[in-house]
Parts: sequence; C-alpha cells; structure tokens
Amino acid sequence: AAAGNVLATGTSYTVSAPAATTILWVEALAPGGCMSLSRTRAIAEVFAPLTAAPVVTLDSAGTDWLRFAWTATPGATGYQVSRDGINFTDPSSGPAGLTHTITGLNPQDTAGLIVRATGATDCQDILSNRAAGRTLSSQVFIPNMFSPNGDGRNDLFLVYSNVIRDMHLMIFNQWGNKLFESNSPQAGWNGTYNGKDAPVGVYVYTVRITLTDGTVINKKGTINLLR
Repeated sequence: AAAGNVLATGTSYTVSAPAATTILWVEALAPGGCMSLSRTRAIAEVFAPLTAAPVVTLDSAGTDWLRFAWTATPGATGYQVSRDGINFTDPSSGPAGLTHTITGLNPQDTAGLIVRATGATDCQDILSNRAAGRTLSSQVFIPNMFSPNGDGRNDLFLVYSNVIRDMHLMIFNQWGNKLFESNSPQAGWNGTYNGKDAPVGVYVYTVRITLTDGTVINKKGTINLLR
C-alpha cells in the first residue's frame, strides 16, 4: 500500500521506472479479509547512473614500476583497478584513491590499467579508458668518443640514461690534470679547458652514478676527442 491505498495483492510487486524514492507498506491478509496488526515498510530507492568515466593517464615511471592517475567521477563511492579488464581490485592508494602503482615489473616492460568507478549499486558502475605505459631502461651509456667541432652533432661528452638520480663526472688528461667536473647528467664536457680547445687525443673519465632505485655505479674509462 502507498498513501493508504492498496496497490496490489500477492507475494511480489514491481515498481516500474520510479522517478524518485518510493516507500511502500506490506501487510499480511488472512483468509476472510482480516489484516495483520503490523506493517513492514519497503523502500525502493532510485540511483542515477554514473555518467562521467574516469580518464586514466600514466603519471610517472621507474625501472620496475608504473604509476597511473585518473580523474574523479562525480557521484562515485570508490574505484577499482584491473590490468586485464576482468579481475578488479582496490587501487594501491585505497578504495577512494585516484592513483595506482603497478610494481614488480622489469626495465622496458609495458603494462596497462583500467579503472572502474563504483556507485552504491553495481548498475551504476562505469569503466575508464585503458591507459598503458612502459618502464624505464636501467642502462647507462657512456660514449668512447665525441667531436666538439661546432657542427651540432656529438659536440658534448655526456652520460646517457633516463634513470640517473645523482652523478659526479670528472675528466682528466694523460698527465692526470682535471679538465672538467660535473654533477649533472645534462651538463657535459664541450672539449675545452680554461676557455681553450683541448687537443685532439685520449682523455680519462671517472663517474659515480646513483640510479633512481638507489643503485650506485662507478665507472672509469677513456674517451677520444676528435675534431
């Protein structure tokens, strides 16, 4: 019954496309028309579907991890993540978090993520796009020659890697004199000393590198300066 009016009899009743929360009262009817002295209240609550899917992007990457982030969905009660679109779990930042980090990967691995915004009921859930990313390479490349002749190609002696956190580089001539020193992977030697071009020849470098995962690498070698 609703508002004192009997809507139906039987063991079930369907509310078709309710526009708002509907409250019904259920009571037992005995043979002969006698009604029970108590009623049970039933509430049919309307939940609007979620309409804005999360937008997932790769936030950052390391040699063995990828961190994804997504936009918040209005009305969502939480989020779940999946790599295969079938099995969903809570994000690493928590059920209401907006980021998830995939760990245990290898350098140059590719992984993707799908996010499901959840509502009060399953029928409200909405899926995001699938975002993918690749972990960084753990390799460090140190060339054995460079040609600082001003042609715009190979004019600097640089240490190449995308996973260097800290670096200390020194260049020496054959007599052991220090010609150059740098604490930045972006600051390379241009082949000069005291404002003058260093002679063509072989030079010695030493470098101490700390990678983003904390690994420390010490290297020593020679480099040919050509013009």
